Amino acid sequence: MTENEQSDQAPSKSQDGLVKEQSAEPPHSEPVPPGSANGNTRARWQALTRRTAFPYIVTLLLAILAWTVTHTVDRLIALPLLKYTQSDSEENCDSPRIARVYCLTFEFKNITRNVNFENLTIHILDKDISSGIEFYEPVTEIIGVGWDGDVMLSPSKKAVTLTVEDFHPEWVLRLSTLVNGLGEPRAQLESADVPTILERRSWRTWLIEWELCIISFFAIFALFSILWWVWRQREYW
Repeated sequence: MTENEQSDQAPSKSQDGLVKEQSAEPPHSEPVPPGSANGNTRARWQALTRRTAFPYIVTLLLAILAWTVTHTVDRLIALPLLKYTQSDSEENCDSPRIARVYCLTFEFKNITRNVNFENLTIHILDKDISSGIEFYEPVTEIIGVGWDGDVMLSPSKKAVTLTVEDFHPEWVLRLSTLVNGLGEPRAQLESADVPTILERRSWRTWLIEWELCIISFFAIFALFSILWWVWRQREYW
């Protein structure tokens, strides 16, 4: 083989080697077009809403949620819950606010359906008795229908005692008092003729009071879902 022939074949080998090296590189994946994930989600949602079983599925899910709420509320109402809220306000106090003196308002509500609390005794006192907090001029007020309670200030002015003979369902009683000093006043149940749970506003009391609104929302949502599905089906008729 002549030198010219060797020189002609040498480049071909190098080119073959370059081709092999290039072919060994992994192929580049094609970029995903933007919005394709949203498009797939929309397509699946449209396919779901086209099904004739869509309104039945929505109604079934809402019915399960409504039953869960109703069942939970029924179990909560079986408890002798007496709800109370606590707020700092000047609306129900005649004396103006001065340094370290503020108006404290407690609102008690019987949120049960068939429990009448009798001979209730509730104390308003500070969480830390040694804090030096003092109460002045306690007054009670009936909100709506109900019987007023007897309120008494302790000789040391460290506590306010509220006594109610009868407290029927849906009755609301408000107690307002002036407080002098810095502390954490709270309501504490002392005694009652029936087992009583005095509970500050919580998710349990909220669920009991708003049960009807929650069930109504589920029903209205189910109705609008069915109407919307019928309107969408017109596009495919």
